[in-house]
Amino acid sequence: RKLQTAPYLVKGWLGSTGLSVMYGESNSGKTFFAIDLGFHVAAGEPWQGRPVKRGRVLLLAAEGAAGIPNRLAAIKEAKPDLFSRAEDNFSYMTGQFDLRSDTHREEICALVRDQPPALLIIDTLALTFGDGLENEAGDMARYVKQVIALGAAFNCHVMLIHHPGKDASRGMRGSSVLRAAIDTEIMIETHARHGIRTAKITKQREGATGLTVGFELEVVELGTDEDGDPIT
Repeated sequence: RKLQTAPYLVKGWLGSTGLSVMYGESNSGKTFFAIDLGFHVAAGEPWQGRPVKRGRVLLLAAEGAAGIPNRLAAIKEAKPDLFSRAEDNFSYMTGQFDLRSDTHREEICALVRDQPPALLIIDTLALTFGDGLENEAGDMARYVKQVIALGAAFNCHVMLIHHPGKDASRGMRGSSVLRAAIDTEIMIETHARHGIRTAKITKQREGATGLTVGFELEVVELGTDEDGDPIT
């Protein structure tokens, strides 16, 4: 009997389709990490030694939108070869979205129908949840239904950027409906003793858990502001 392997976007980490959550405390480096992964997908370059399938990447930047151009400029400055290979395949949209609604999902589909992504990064769940309550199972179920529908419309992988609950040891914030629905869960942690940050797979429906990579955030100077202070 021929064994079947699940098609991947990033081997061992993300399937070619499905839903994942990357979560961590504020300022843990979630968005930097997700953009780095996204640029490797857009370039079709191995990420952390893992094979990658090349495809378009779309970032819905509902949080920290003003800083996205500087983050992309930093990649161009620090990793020009990666940037040049990925540039035409990576795009982002800013704004406020309520992804519990058919209307906003349909608007997003209409805007990018001609260039569907292979990876859709939604940053963050909280700022695309409208006036819903994350702890309410009904609200979370509506949200999950809509983001899965987005993934189905593009035949892509959807990654949500999220936060832990008040008790970080109990995992990500909100109704358990979310964790039950996702295919992959990635936890970002900052280790105060040595300053290293880690990303660890804590749930994987079709693969191994416990895979971990370490990373640091590099400061890149992009120029100076009107006061002569560095822009980083």
